Amino acid sequence: MVKQWRWEVLLLLTLVLAGVTGNVLVCVAVRVERKLRNITNYFLVSLAVADLCVSLVVMPFCIIQEFIGQWSNTDTIIIIIIIIID
Repeated sequence: MVKQWRWEVLLLLTLVLAGVTGNVLVCVAVRVERKLRNITNYFLVSLAVADLCVSLVVMPFCIIQEFIGQWSNTDTIIIIIIIIID
């Protein structure tokens, strides 16, 4: 039996890496370059941080769900979310 590649998982991993890299570069650029420190760019940094959180917290679980095909550890995820919210 030949194992079939899951190309959508590879695509999702590429999107996560691109999202993390791009958002980190935005944050670093505003931090390093003094001319970029204005209110508009601070707003862009806040959007980049929010997008970075989505890329690091939400998207890996979606990739796992896509790869496995089901949620196998829903209770663990709910407990982690409750701990974070409290």
